[in-house]
Amino acid sequence: MGFWSRRNWITLAAVGGFMAVAIGAFAAHGVTDPRAQDLLRTGSLYGFMHSLATFACAVFMQIGARRARFAPAFFLSGVLLSRARSTPWPWAPRAGWAR
Repeated sequence: MGFWSRRNWITLAAVGGFMAVAIGAFAAHGVTDPRAQDLLRTGSLYGFMHSLATFACAVFMQIGARRARFAPAFFLSGVLLSRARSTPWPWAPRAGWAR
């Protein structure tokens, strides 16, 4: 078994699910700006769906689906890319997508 075993995918899916729930709770209870709440809620939903898909791929790997071993990496990279895109970075220009 390599580093990217089924057990590691399940662990990463659990961590991603925890982060999605934590960000959703922060959006619901810790943010007062409605636009920020909406962005955090949407990012939380996307992260949670990707974590569930990663978990499902790990289950499919257990029952013998050979092609499912490649999918978790794409799902987790999708989480990182979508969160990086929706995060208002400090160096981003104020006029444009960071508004």
